[in-house]
Amino acid sequence: MRASWPARSKRLQATSLAHSRPITLALAEDALADLIHRTDRAVRLPDIGKAICEVFGLDGDSLQSNRKGKGVSHPRMLAMWLARKHTRSAPERDRPLLRPPQRTAP
Repeated sequence: MRASWPARSKRLQATSLAHSRPITLALAEDALADLIHRTDRAVRLPDIGKAICEVFGLDGDSLQSNRKGKGVSHPRMLAMWLARKHTRSAPERDRPLLRPPQRTAP
């Protein structure tokens, strides 16, 4: 829930009085840190795949291949762990990113 400007102002004034410090930018940042909207860029699944490929020296299709060797499976597991930990929504996470779904013969 977002606090209104009067509420933020009161909080800033109360913090200033409680710490016996004048209102400065540093004090405002500390006092209102949990209310300030963060503008960090959200991590997306393609970003994770690209970063893993760069670090492990793989081409872009390697993570989606059916190969099962350690050179591909460990980076793939790391990418999936990072996706679960750092992506925002479950639908984005559960969408097949790194490997196509397994298909069975009819």
